[in-house]
Amino acid sequence: MAVRAYINKNTLQALRGLKKVSFAYIEKTTTFTQAIITKWEDVSQVDEKSYPTIVQAKKLAECYRVPFAAFFLEHDKLPQSNLPNMVNKRILLYGVSEDESSVNLAIYDLLNKRDLFIETSKELGNEIEPFVMPTIAGDDVVAWGQALRSYFELNLSEQYRLSSKRQFYLYLRNKVERKGIFVNCFSGVRVEECRGFVIVDKVLPIIGINAEDRPPAKSFSIIHEVVHLFNNVSSFCNVFFDNAANDADEVFCNAVAGEVLVPSDALDVIIREQRYSVFNSETIKFIAERFCVSREVITRRLLNMGKIVQNEYDTLITLFATELKQEKEKAKASGDKGIPKNVPRETFDKISNQLCIALLHSFGEGLMTRYDVASYLAVKSRHIEKFLGEVYAWNR
Repeated sequence: MAVRAYINKNTLQALRGLKKVSFAYIEKTTTFTQAIITKWEDVSQVDEKSYPTIVQAKKLAECYRVPFAAFFLEHDKLPQSNLPNMVNKRILLYGVSEDESSVNLAIYDLLNKRDLFIETSKELGNEIEPFVMPTIAGDDVVAWGQALRSYFELNLSEQYRLSSKRQFYLYLRNKVERKGIFVNCFSGVRVEECRGFVIVDKVLPIIGINAEDRPPAKSFSIIHEVVHLFNNVSSFCNVFFDNAANDADEVFCNAVAGEVLVPSDALDVIIREQRYSVFNSETIKFIAERFCVSREVITRRLLNMGKIVQNEYDTLITLFATELKQEKEKAKASGDKGIPKNVPRETFDKISNQLCIALLHSFGEGLMTRYDVASYLAVKSRHIEKFLGEVYAWNR
């Protein structure tokens, strides 16, 4: 016989509204229909069958990304941090849903992580400085690129010395966070649905980037969202290439991100040094590895700088997409499961460096146990020692 979970029906309804989760999303994620959810939320129905089973309630809690125990709270005791008003900059390409539920849940998660960082900082006695928004006049892409590199103290010599695209992503994330911006990955959203978002705030504005993206794409997302932030626009986006962008703001953010990651003058120097006159897959790979960015970014920079024409650009981008698809198909056919997951490292890559440092200090000061840290990070406690070692290694 199924054991019922006698949840607070008002709370169940309040959580769905608070997180802006649609019935369609719930059904897709859990198979529970609108009729079933409505029955569970209906306070006028109190018979046993009007409540979910424990298994069903736990599945719904996972969908809402809340602890199972949250369903038993009084609804007026729920955290009341409402989702901010944001501009939807997504492009509804083939396969992209208009439903924003998964994005809303991701935004809510990062708001909670920022709150965790603020609370932890207070316990440690660390003051959080207000974010000071710089002013960059005009819309000259090169001027914006130079201003942002100067503001975040991005050094080309340091960039060239980094050994991988992952290291550049972490380097970039740390530089941005040192200016009082909270950068954290989000999960549970397909890359096609959302690659990044930004929430403007005077204290710790948030930049969210999709955890499923590759490191070079994450680097691009950070700067793309920084430009939205400096234009004082809270928004979320899903496409970061100009061919699909039909929004002037998105095109501008893409162009500035490219200029920041690969400055025009620095790219010119490398082209002259290597005496490149023809650009193919190999030459572009060399340049991409020098700047620690993707081949797609270099190809777009070459097009924007007039080094290649549109037809060449289209051919190269198609080639890169085909190669990536073939690599995935080859790995799948061979049964290759890829490199085993390194949970401590992957967790560090996803979590704000500021929050990582706060957790490290809290653990060191005895304010948190290993199990507390594991609970906040949603990983098993056996990974915490190595996770904290990763944090220490990057912040010595």
